[in-house]
Amino acid sequence: MSNNTTTGAAKKYDLTVILFCISIVLLVVGALISYNVVTSGGRVKIEEVAFIDDNGALLKGAIYIPKGVDAEHPAPAVIVGHGYSSNYHALEIDAVELARRGVVALAVDSYDHGKSGHPEPLKPEPFTKPDPRLSHFGMFGQLQFLGRLPYVDKNRIGLTGHSMGAENSRLTAKRAFALRQTDPSVIVPRAVLLQANSPKLDNETKDDEPVAHFGISYGVNVGRYDEFAILLWGIPKAADYKTTKNFKAMVGIPEPDNNVFYRYGNPAPLTTREEQLRAGREGSLRIGWIQDNSHSTLCFSRLASRRAVEFFDLTLCDGKLAERIPYDNQIWPLKTPASAAVLIGVVMFMVTLGLLLLRAPFFKSIIKPEPVSLISMHAPIHKLYYTVFYAISFLVPFFTFFWANEDRIFSTWQNVIAPVSKWPYSNFWNLPLVNGSALYSLVHGAIMVVLFAIIYFALAKPNGGKFESTGLIVPAKTFGKSILLGAIVFFSFFIVLNILIYFTGIEFGFYKFWLDTMSIDRWGRFVKYFLFFFVYAVISGVCLNSITRINGLKEWQNFLLMLGVSFGGLLLLQIINTQVLYRTGQMLYFFVPGSKIPNSFAILLLFGTFFSVPSSVVFSRVFYKKTGNVWVGAVIVSMFSTFLAVGSTLVSHIL
Repeated sequence: MSNNTTTGAAKKYDLTVILFCISIVLLVVGALISYNVVTSGGRVKIEEVAFIDDNGALLKGAIYIPKGVDAEHPAPAVIVGHGYSSNYHALEIDAVELARRGVVALAVDSYDHGKSGHPEPLKPEPFTKPDPRLSHFGMFGQLQFLGRLPYVDKNRIGLTGHSMGAENSRLTAKRAFALRQTDPSVIVPRAVLLQANSPKLDNETKDDEPVAHFGISYGVNVGRYDEFAILLWGIPKAADYKTTKNFKAMVGIPEPDNNVFYRYGNPAPLTTREEQLRAGREGSLRIGWIQDNSHSTLCFSRLASRRAVEFFDLTLCDGKLAERIPYDNQIWPLKTPASAAVLIGVVMFMVTLGLLLLRAPFFKSIIKPEPVSLISMHAPIHKLYYTVFYAISFLVPFFTFFWANEDRIFSTWQNVIAPVSKWPYSNFWNLPLVNGSALYSLVHGAIMVVLFAIIYFALAKPNGGKFESTGLIVPAKTFGKSILLGAIVFFSFFIVLNILIYFTGIEFGFYKFWLDTMSIDRWGRFVKYFLFFFVYAVISGVCLNSITRINGLKEWQNFLLMLGVSFGGLLLLQIINTQVLYRTGQMLYFFVPGSKIPNSFAILLLFGTFFSVPSSVVFSRVFYKKTGNVWVGAVIVSMFSTFLAVGSTLVSHIL
């Protein structure tokens, strides 16, 4: 008997070690593949940049320098700007594809995003017209910085961006040309491509697009199913953008069409390559592209990347980029599976490291058999109670997520009202995108407490269930060691992540999921928001392990039940909303329930749950099963979730 037990333990230990080693392999291999993609196999040098702009703000990011580009051989350059809820890595696909073809690319965190700072000395009057010094979120400073680099051809610089980054591009061009009238040293762009955003009419005339008159080439790339259509174009469906005054003013003709090149003010399509190149040299090329994408997926699209390269080839590079590498020859998609491998490796690393640490003498004392679940199907009434509980738990996120992530944020810098969180932000609670998640955690957590109480007193306790099954009640030493173990697991992950980033210079992200280092000031915000995620993780851990899990079911069956109750409603919400969006051109919840506020941001924030929530279920279940308490899993879940939430999101200041 003893030998069999020892053999079983050895096999289990071996499996843990094997999985730990696999996690390291996934992290290293994923990092190496990502590095080779972003650097084009070493042919592109990536350097960190940090500089103070004209508004006194510290801006940080990266510059992609192709091999062979130097002061004696200057190259065209393009600034790629990220969106409102992202950091400078978000439009990396354009930077990669442009740089490998010989174009310098600059990607920088905007004001109050990622590692960039805030222009403290300048504080515009609230709720008045936008301040032109600030409305570009720092891209004007990026343009001046880029144009003064010795290896950049200052006469061939382009601007592009996704969403907010596109608006920054437009406003940067507007400000640069305005200042150029009195200061010839001001660097101005030669071409601007707006992605997932729109040109704007003049505030005075209401029928003119100011940037269209600056002698630069101008284009837009629109997602047919853009959730922000009413905010960007003033119309319910982005597919109808070509009918707007904005687009007509940009092209300068009364009836422009989709996917057709024009010369500004001339209705005759430019059908030949030479005509398009000539208009690009003149600074009069106009194009409005549309493709079958939503707002976010537009910056994760091969077609969008192809169009960005083509636009700047025609406007900055005299068609030479296509001669070097065809537009459809793209390598950035290879980073997607590599980053996915890193994300999987991260979860495996944290789980297996925690299990290995539990074998150390110090932590071994907290290993306990997991308590029996409070749920057993002894009678039909039990099944009824459970079914009702499960259905309510499943559907609660469907109704509360959008509600929690709704508010009006007024940006005096760009004169924009955007829905983000019902929890108003302040100079203390200054992460509006995280406020919504924190509020959702509080509301959802409160509902789960009520459901738990009903199940416990109506079903579990009358049938012999004990509160000890929650895993909440543990000795003080066990509690302390559990908290310590969870913290060690998280910070070990963070150290490994920083080592990978240090040696590769590459962040790791998959669509909307980013793993990156954090600046010092972000850790202060981490501490502020951590408590909300911790309380939610404890409540969730109790409900998942003690009243979602059913005695007598196999482990994989219980895990699926837990995954369904924590993630199923969110996934259903996304599936239904996407289906409605792609069939009708509008979201299911076009407005936040009970308001007239467009609900665009909430659906973008929903993407972030697709990695964090399933990962949280894994952490919670594994460590509850091993230790019989919720505290280890709760610490790991809450620290990891807080890190994902506050790492690079927008910081807002009340001005």
